[in-house]
Amino acid sequence: MLRSLIVCGLLAATLAGQENITLRSGNGTAPGPDAQVTFVAGPFPVALVAADFAAAAAGAPAQIIPQNSFGWMNNLGNDPAAQWIGSSQAQPQLTALFAIPFTVVSPVVGAASLDLNLLVDDFMGDTINDGLFINGQPIPGTATTQGGTWNNEVQFTNLDVGTLVTPGVNYLFLYGRNTGGPGGLNFHADFNVYASPEWQVNQPAASLDIDGSTGSPIAPAVVERCVGETSTVNFGSTNVGLPWDLAVTAPEPGVSATTGGLVYLGEVVNINLAAASLLYLNNLTFTTPFPGNFGLPVSVGVPIETSAQLIIANPGAPAGIALSGLVTLDTNVAPVLTLTLPDDGSQQVFLSATPLCTGNVAFYGTSYSDLYVNSNGDVSFTAGSSDFTATALEWQTLMPRIGVQADLEPNNFGTVSVSVVGPSLFVTYANITEWGTGGSGVSSWTIEFNGPLAPVAITNFATDGTWGVTPCVGGMSLGAGGTHPALVSFDAVTGAGIQTNAFGTDSVIEENPGGMLGNAAGWTSILFPVGDGSNYIVN
Repeated sequence: MLRSLIVCGLLAATLAGQENITLRSGNGTAPGPDAQVTFVAGPFPVALVAADFAAAAAGAPAQIIPQNSFGWMNNLGNDPAAQWIGSSQAQPQLTALFAIPFTVVSPVVGAASLDLNLLVDDFMGDTINDGLFINGQPIPGTATTQGGTWNNEVQFTNLDVGTLVTPGVNYLFLYGRNTGGPGGLNFHADFNVYASPEWQVNQPAASLDIDGSTGSPIAPAVVERCVGETSTVNFGSTNVGLPWDLAVTAPEPGVSATTGGLVYLGEVVNINLAAASLLYLNNLTFTTPFPGNFGLPVSVGVPIETSAQLIIANPGAPAGIALSGLVTLDTNVAPVLTLTLPDDGSQQVFLSATPLCTGNVAFYGTSYSDLYVNSNGDVSFTAGSSDFTATALEWQTLMPRIGVQADLEPNNFGTVSVSVVGPSLFVTYANITEWGTGGSGVSSWTIEFNGPLAPVAITNFATDGTWGVTPCVGGMSLGAGGTHPALVSFDAVTGAGIQTNAFGTDSVIEENPGGMLGNAAGWTSILFPVGDGSNYIVN
């Protein structure tokens, strides 16, 4: 049975075709009309309706705005040819619903995905409407929630639009909301349209999931777990008593229909049949009856990527079999977590969870299994912080913390990440900027913990010299549970060797109410050798 499936699938593999469609804003010369993008002006105080989309498709051409206008970032990272567009050349440009047509040549759409890169002034969508629509239907989750994205590129990746795209002429709609002054957008869109699904999806006759996670026609289910962590693989089928098997590969990943997979009479073989590691749970005898739905606990003891696909006899189907969606259990996870932080807020990070998969860290003699990475430059314990006005008093009276706190803008500039190397954990603020400056005051630092061991540190401190007058506090403190000697100057003790305090509970804090921490001496690191405030070294 399975050998017949493979042979027929090879013969039918040409059915899995792919069509790539690229759209962009700025089709023409600035200043002037866009030859492809049209618009209808807002505002849109209620949900968009069919008449709004029809008006946008039949509307006036959008205007291509010259480079270096209104302080906007000129180019998208993936498409320098894309240009800014708006409702007019002069501000204030209007809130508008933009439309651009595209044609799908294939007579059948089995699956489709969309990647979109975007700069927008001020917002995509709002609380009533999403930001992206295809043929008048919304793509959920595509409204931007932060302003300032005219200088910070937004990406929507691998959006599943297979139920929205149709053969023939389609329209992509972009709702750009302006709240005053300049307004417009700059976009690049890539559609991938497939004549058949790229990935098999679960069906009543054959279903497979890991802890409830399932795939879609454009992507398999990939579940990341730590080495040794237990997951449950759930098997399901209405064909109780009929022959079944499970194909498994490790470390070879599954293959899509257009990259080595096979399509046979509506069933997509996504397991890699060419993989050297390919094995079958029931030895490919196809005589083992399916016992009914069941869950199988699985724990993988090594870092590896394991993929599986269920096959079961299905006499009523054209192919005679049914396949489940492919599932992948990935324990070979890079221990890096890149955070998406708001302007003022925090994210709680659980250290034992994927992708970090590490142990506790020690701070002031206490072991913590989680920490809070705060938008404004510090790491805290027991609670996060959303305060944007840095003061020494706050550090002395609230939660334990370490870092360099100031009013930062991580939602628009730079990156914040958590990574693990061996037992050490690093929280890195890279190229973060002073809030409200449009990208000035570029600064970086890393907060280091050494697992259960004592040393903690602030390292790789650097600032570009353009910081303004926003207050800043740096160092470390046990907060309300600590003791607090006089404030310090890290500049004054740079290179002076170990500095000693009276108590391990002491804080080590520098405060500048009128700007960045002083750094005339060029210090880059503050080491706390025993993980508390009893001593420290600045270099």
